[in-house]
Amino acid sequence: MKLNIILSKLLLIALFSPALLAAPSFLTLDKKQTKRNSSKILVAHQAITHNLSMEELRFAILEATISNFNIKWVLEDEGPGFMTFRWDYRADAILTRIEFNESLIQMKYENAFGDFVCQNNIDGICYKNDSDYYLYMKRLRLSLEMAINK
Repeated sequence: MKLNIILSKLLLIALFSPALLAAPSFLTLDKKQTKRNSSKILVAHQAITHNLSMEELRFAILEATISNFNIKWVLEDEGPGFMTFRWDYRADAILTRIEFNESLIQMKYENAFGDFVCQNNIDGICYKNDSDYYLYMKRLRLSLEMAINK
């Protein structure tokens, strides 16, 4: 009896684990949200298609984060279908979760400190942040696209 209860609780934890909830998808902006320019949000958070194996994709993501316009992103966490990276600038920091599957890759807002704290975060889509946040996300996206399309 106790074993069944323990197994049930472990199953619930596993089902709602953030690692299992990692699921990139094409973005449809919520028009009701307070936001920056829609094109900046799309550049930061729109899914990117790829045709790489999961191993090749993981390597491409790592390559993109260390060859990103003189900005080095540090791997903070990793699990099935996601990698979380941190970038520090003076007293500020950005944590970005990169979610991926067999066909898509998507950057999502995880957390930030200082000037880069998202003022309207809906499921990892940052609708309102400092304009520099979107600039750094755009640069990371370009690096990802270059690494994926090598």
